[in-house]
Amino acid sequence: MGDTKILRTNIRILTATNKNLKTEVDAGRFREDLYYRLNVISLHIPPLRERLQDIPLLANHFVREFNLRLNKRISGISEEALRKLIGYSWPGNIRELKNVIEKVMNFQEERPSTSSTSPRN
Repeated sequence: MGDTKILRTNIRILTATNKNLKTEVDAGRFREDLYYRLNVISLHIPPLRERLQDIPLLANHFVREFNLRLNKRISGISEEALRKLIGYSWPGNIRELKNVIEKVMNFQEERPSTSSTSPRN
């Protein structure tokens, strides 16, 4: 843009915002030409607080991810903990949920299996 030479590229630009860009353009807070360059395909993904059914799936995904990263063997999330996660409003969205799971797993001790085969003394 703005040069006299042609430079061929093959890129895709993905952007995300929590603002309605059309409203921002209308209010003069976002460049109209940039809006039309970026607005090829729009996807609206509701915030996590509007998708409570996704919380258990995402939380368990993060447990598996952090098990690998932290070399842990946490088997899952208790029903009580899931109820608390679902009851929270998640202003930080999925990133906040991921950070909470990571924080908890960093401090979580692995519990020994109840079906232990070690001899009793």
